[in-house]
Amino acid sequence: MASGQGAGSPDEPVGAQDTPGSPSGLTCPQCGGVMWQQSDEDFSCRVGHRLSFEELMIQQYTSLQNALWLAVRSLEERAAIQRHLSTRHKHLGRAELASVVGRQAEAATHAADLIRDVLTSVAEESDQEA
Repeated sequence: MASGQGAGSPDEPVGAQDTPGSPSGLTCPQCGGVMWQQSDEDFSCRVGHRLSFEELMIQQYTSLQNALWLAVRSLEERAAIQRHLSTRHKHLGRAELASVVGRQAEAATHAADLIRDVLTSVAEESDQEA
């Protein structure tokens, strides 16, 4: 077998012999791979992204914010589509269906507003601490 390709002990995580350190249970914010903890302050993933603990924390937080803003946009788009569909159903005489779809649009808008409120309040708290 080639170097680095041998099997580790049965108790060792799969791939541990290929990557120095210990699997951290965290994912790389750049590629989504497992982050291996090299020391108390240093992490790397299988493909070579290397981050300090502080960089990892910042990038994970940024990824979370991006995902939540994506959720807000997706929910708002869903609500817009459902409002349009509700109007179409109403014009076609399908009042009950229009009502159901209208309530779904309201629920999507409410969910988007909740997430936006959380994001806004977290940003305001960060600004006050700075």
